[in-house]
Amino acid sequence: MVGSADESDKRTKRLEFAICLLGAAILRDPNDANAYRWRGLAHSFLEQLELALVDFTKASKIDPSNYKHLEEKANGKMKLKDYYGAIDNGKLIAA
Repeated sequence: MVGSADESDKRTKRLEFAICLLGAAILRDPNDANAYRWRGLAHSFLEQLELALVDFTKASKIDPSNYKHLEEKANGKMKLKDYYGAIDNGKLIAA
């Protein structure tokens, strides 16, 4: 079991590092929707769901035609048990 705890710790550190790098990318280009989406995914993997949803929302506002941003936003709302919000995003994806 010690090995799995070490692997989990390494994964957490890699995700935290990715969040820092993506934050730097966003500072350089605040209109980089993909950087927001990838940072949101990293937050989501760390169970930082509210932060993930903020990033997914920002990505979908910057690039509303990219369904991937809307899909991640809907997934984030589902994880937060905002089922009606997730359905609304699903409607935007289907449109």
